[in-house]
Amino acid sequence: MSILKHEGFPGRREPDNADGRRDDAPAGLFFSQSGHWFHDGDRIFHEGLAGLLNRSVTRADDGTLIVTTGRDRLPFVAEDAPLHIVGCVVADDTAILHTARGDAVALEVVVVGDDHRFRAPIADLWGLMTRGVTQQLAARLDEDDDGVFVAGLSPRVAVRRRQHQWQGHPHLS
Repeated sequence: MSILKHEGFPGRREPDNADGRRDDAPAGLFFSQSGHWFHDGDRIFHEGLAGLLNRSVTRADDGTLIVTTGRDRLPFVAEDAPLHIVGCVVADDTAILHTARGDAVALEVVVVGDDHRFRAPIADLWGLMTRGVTQQLAARLDEDDDGVFVAGLSPRVAVRRRQHQWQGHPHLS
C-alpha cells in the first residue's frame, strides 16, 4: 500500500533515557513522544502523578497546552501529539479509540505523519497511537481507487498522509 511503503514503518525514535534524564527537554513540564512526563529534564517516575498528568491534558482558551486539575493550571510542551492513544476496540463496524487521558471516541480519520506514525484528532488535540494500536489498524488497511482506508468500518475511515505540527489544534491547521 502506497501510504505505508517500507520506509521504516512505523517510525521509531530512540526511547527516553533509562536513567530518567532528558537534557534536551525544555524547562518546565514536558511530554515526550514516548509518552513519558518530565519536569526540568527529569523523568517523572511516580505512576500516580504521571497518570494524573495524562488525565489532565487539555487546551487553554488561548490555545496553549496545559494540565489542569480544575483549580491548578500548568502549561507544558509536547514533543509530539499531547495525547497517547493506548487502545482500540473494534465492535461491529466502529473503531473506538482509548487515550491515556480516559477518552473513548470513535475513529474518524487516521493521519500518517512523515515519521510513519499514526495519529488521530481527539476533540481539540492530536493523539499519537501506540505501536500496538498502529499495528492493529495497519492490519486492516485496504486501498482502492479512492485511496487508503481502514477496512470494515462504517462510515469509511480514511487514511491520510500529512506533515503537521502535532501540538497544534487539529481542526484549525
